[in-house]
Amino acid sequence: MVVPAGNFALNVVPPEAEAGFDVRIPPSVPVEQMEQKLKDWASADEGVSVHYHAKVAEHHVTSTDAAQNPWWGVFSGAFHANGWKYEPEVFPAATDSRYLRALGIPCFGFSPMNNTPILLHDHNEFIHRDVYLRGIDIYVELVRALADAPATVDRAPAAPTV
Repeated sequence: MVVPAGNFALNVVPPEAEAGFDVRIPPSVPVEQMEQKLKDWASADEGVSVHYHAKVAEHHVTSTDAAQNPWWGVFSGAFHANGWKYEPEVFPAATDSRYLRALGIPCFGFSPMNNTPILLHDHNEFIHRDVYLRGIDIYVELVRALADAPATVDRAPAAPTV
C-alpha cells in the first residue's frame, strides 16, 4: 500500500475533506443566482459548507455601446479607421481593471496578438516577432485616437465616495 505524505491512507475515508474551485461567472449570470446555486448544492448534505476566498459581490462591466460610453466609440473607431478586425469578448480571468470598473471607470483590455495561439501562462508562451512589432504600431494608433478624442468625452470620472 502506498501512503501519501501527510499520513493519509488511500483506503480510508477521511472525516473531513476540502475542495477549492475557481468559479468565473459570466456577466449574463447574476452573482446572486450563482451564490444561491452553491448554497443549494451545499445544503444537499449535512456538514457541507461554502466559504469564499475572494468573492465578487456584483458584476462591473464596461459598456460597448458608443452612445453610453464615448470611449468605446473612440477605441472601436480606431479599429474601423485602420481596417483592423477585432472581436470584443469578456476576459475570463481577473485583471486589475476590475477595481477601476468597480469605481465606475471604464476599462478595456486589449492584446494585438493576431494569428497567435493563446498560450497565457503556458510552459512555452511566445509571440512572433512580426506580431509583436505590428502590435506596437497598433498601440501607437490607439493611443493617438484616445489622446485626440473630442473634448465632449468625459476625461475625468467622478471621484468615488468613500
